[in-house]
Amino acid sequence: KLARRYRPSAAEARDANGQRDCLTRLLSQLPATHLGVLSGTAFEYLIGELAGEKRPTLGLLALRFGDDYFTSFVLEGGPAHKAGILPWERIVSIDDRPVAQSSRLDYAQKDAFLSLERDPPLHLILCHQGEEITLALERTRGEHRTVRLRARPYSALEAVHASARLMNTGERRIGYVHFWFIHSSGVPELMRELLDSLFGPADGLLLDLRGRGGNGAAVEPFLETLAEWG
Repeated sequence: KLARRYRPSAAEARDANGQRDCLTRLLSQLPATHLGVLSGTAFEYLIGELAGEKRPTLGLLALRFGDDYFTSFVLEGGPAHKAGILPWERIVSIDDRPVAQSSRLDYAQKDAFLSLERDPPLHLILCHQGEEITLALERTRGEHRTVRLRARPYSALEAVHASARLMNTGERRIGYVHFWFIHSSGVPELMRELLDSLFGPADGLLLDLRGRGGNGAAVEPFLETLAEWG
């Protein structure tokens, strides 16, 4: 019934984004999470990240709230992080064009059923290896600065290494590490490597899982690795 309702507007769509919008409206009628429409590029990006593969990237995503876009998912050690970009800086323009009008802004990634307030859309900033992209950013209201980023192959799995550090709190040493994804493979091995080296003298561990989920089958061996550490 839904397919019949939305098929005419899908057929009349002028481009791929118009077709995606139609599919998103269809899926928004189904009360379930994890239903959404991705561009081909976003799908390849997510699948690649789950596998820990390097892809040309600026090391950040654009998060939309209302008419504004903000820096989000700034990968530790990535191009944006090394350029000093922080999460929640407002993106004023991309290559001197308003963000919403930029051809580099990929189709939104979000759960179709959830409202914009509950699940704000994420956008890839499309780039090829070696490309230089100019972002105008606003960290403090009214104060703009320009940052030039060169896209290079990087992955969230590499960002795990870059995030790992020991912190002192009183007389205790706490290991910190950030996993943006629970990747399909390599996570227990990476965790074991950190526990045997950098985190060897740690009294405790702060495990940051603020990210984009991952592969459920990889969770159990990951937890077993932590249990062995004690």
